[in-house]
Amino acid sequence: GSPAGDPFAVVLPLRAHGGGDPLFCLPPLTGLTWRYAGLLRTLGGRPVYGLQCRGLRGEGGLPGSLDELVAGFAAEIRRLRPHGPYHLFGYSFGAPIAHAVATALQEAGEEVPLLVVVDPPARLPRAIALDEMRGLLTEHYPGILEQLGEPGLTAVTEVAATNARLAAEFTPGPYRGELLFCGGPESDPTPWKSLADGGVECHTLPFAHVEMAGPPALAEVGSLLAAKFRAMKRRNR
Repeated sequence: GSPAGDPFAVVLPLRAHGGGDPLFCLPPLTGLTWRYAGLLRTLGGRPVYGLQCRGLRGEGGLPGSLDELVAGFAAEIRRLRPHGPYHLFGYSFGAPIAHAVATALQEAGEEVPLLVVVDPPARLPRAIALDEMRGLLTEHYPGILEQLGEPGLTAVTEVAATNARLAAEFTPGPYRGELLFCGGPESDPTPWKSLADGGVECHTLPFAHVEMAGPPALAEVGSLLAAKFRAMKRRNR
């Protein structure tokens, strides 16, 4: 179901209070981060925020470039918390976006100790016509029309089509920190191993790509993430 509060807000507080530095979650193609609430049960008590794309109410304001999208997310993170450390998380299209936001924050002098990538696409999405994107969304997310309504599905389709077009602009820069990679059986972490100078920890989970954003998979990812945070805390004592 949709979360309490404004489900289309650019910043979605999945858990606004807690101990530890917050986890900021970047969206998949749909621009929505409701489903990341599946992390909360096993992650432990730290704050978790979902970042969502503009335009989900059909109000326009869609970014014209990947740099604009990334700069907008970085600005929202710093508005909520002016200085790091920040931990970033992204599933699917959200994985390269989280990487780009992490490097942008580091270029601004901020600390991003951990980047979590969950089943990133082997190939970045291509430009897709709106009717084809709508078909893909209704196929991958049964019940999305009932959940969002016709205007909502139209807006999400436009956001997803925009994101697919912008994905071609992704050119990864160096990320200074640790990377936690959680992928399905078909997912290959190799391209990511050269993108983080703090080491890459890889886990293979028994879930297909679409299932990876569902509650059972996210509960497993949350457990792995909680263990990672405990290990980082022990090391930094």
